[in-house]
Amino acid sequence: EPANEFVRRFVGAERGLKRLALMKVSDIGVEEGPVVAPSAGTREALVAMERYGFDWCSVVDDGELRGWIGKASLEGKTSISEIDPRPFSAYVHKDSSLREALDSIVTSRTQVAVVATENQRYAGILTLERISKEIVS
Repeated sequence: EPANEFVRRFVGAERGLKRLALMKVSDIGVEEGPVVAPSAGTREALVAMERYGFDWCSVVDDGELRGWIGKASLEGKTSISEIDPRPFSAYVHKDSSLREALDSIVTSRTQVAVVATENQRYAGILTLERISKEIVS
């Protein structure tokens, strides 16, 4: 909240977006998101998807992000190992700005920003709701 009218005019009408450019993903908490191991059964993947309300889940092998699988790819399969995970088209790092994360969210089919370390270690997901909380607070 700007301290006075001068500050309000100085930061402008898009102060929320400007704030996102200054904040890093590491400044806020990420959610675990729907995750399964390649050795998991398809039922486990369905449960993870249902828990988060998504039609997809991340495939993480011993901490390493392998990609994602959609609900439709589970049909006729008993194990995640039978499915080739699709690579995420974009993901962000802990040092990425929240503005970058927001861009990833709005351009992603999954509507989340997947957070990974530089060496592909899975850290979690960011949702629009989570980023919105940061703009408002």
